[in-house]
Amino acid sequence: MEHVILKGGSNGIVMVLTESTPFADLMEEIKEKLDEYSNFLEGASMRSLTVRSRDFSAGEQMELLSLVCERFGKDTLVTFQPLTVKEEPPKSCFYMGTVRSGAQMESDTDLVIVGDVNPGAQISAAGNVTVLGSLRGIVHAGKDGNRDAVIVALSLNPTQIRIAEIITRPPDGEEAASVPEIAYIRDGNIYVEPMSDYRKKG
Repeated sequence: MEHVILKGGSNGIVMVLTESTPFADLMEEIKEKLDEYSNFLEGASMRSLTVRSRDFSAGEQMELLSLVCERFGKDTLVTFQPLTVKEEPPKSCFYMGTVRSGAQMESDTDLVIVGDVNPGAQISAAGNVTVLGSLRGIVHAGKDGNRDAVIVALSLNPTQIRIAEIITRPPDGEEAASVPEIAYIRDGNIYVEPMSDYRKKG
């Protein structure tokens, strides 16, 4: 029985994984499939890979993301989608690599970027935005009006922050803090503070 099925799509590849197979076994079969279909996949558009599967842990998602980026490069957008019959939106989109100046990236879910966002780049998401690197471009979380959305970065120094319809920008010359920070809405204003302080409040 096949536990990993690869399908070509208009914008990339769809990978369907069976629900009950142990993750370690899935990873072995994924590697075999990628080798088996290497010629086909090299000619396909890999701008996007949709993984349809059961819920994976954050560690499992990162392990699969690392494998995909190792094979196809760090400019592949990976979306994890539940294995359900009814239509459900994906929970989050992952991107591994640097978002360079002039680039625009948009997600209809949460957006996780494993890398830096350079000045001049623009990123937006309907949900939360998490940058595991330096965030120095324009960022918009909750783009559809979600005021509960937050922006998190290991180094938060954007040229503009927007959550829902509220916009702010850091004072000129202000340097990013040396700790991970979070931006969120409270009382109609955007506040930025260290993650450690925010967790204590939560």
